[in-house]
Amino acid sequence: MAAEEALVARIPQIRARKNELEILVADPDLHRDQKRAVETMREHSRLTAILESYDSLESLRQEIRENREMVTEEQDQELRALAAEELQRLEEQLPLLQQELQLLLVPPDPLDSKNIIMEIRAGTGGDEASLFAADLFRMYSRYAETLGWKVEIL
Repeated sequence: MAAEEALVARIPQIRARKNELEILVADPDLHRDQKRAVETMREHSRLTAILESYDSLESLRQEIRENREMVTEEQDQELRALAAEELQRLEEQLPLLQQELQLLLVPPDPLDSKNIIMEIRAGTGGDEASLFAADLFRMYSRYAETLGWKVEIL
């Protein structure tokens, strides 16, 4: 709960920073410095994702409260049963949204957006070393493709 209270306390700061960034993005002078513009857009995108996730979480919590109220106060048994089913479905989604928000709040690694160059060579060992190098290359290539990364052979 302490982490959640800390998050709620940070939301106004995050909203204020996002508003500052929106003003900066609208400024034509920002785009003269490409590096600064890219950094500003990345931060804006990150904060937007955090706020959207938080708003979705709050909306889900509100729906859960409303359905709990319906389950306890509704006179019609059919509506009560429907509200109970909906409540169960919503409560299953709650931990997923909380986890998503926690992941978004982790500061991004500055190296995440960098490119890499990987050299794969066959060592000593003749044909077996060459086969291993080929298998290793295929493995890394397929892994990169599953993550949507671009692979370029130099």
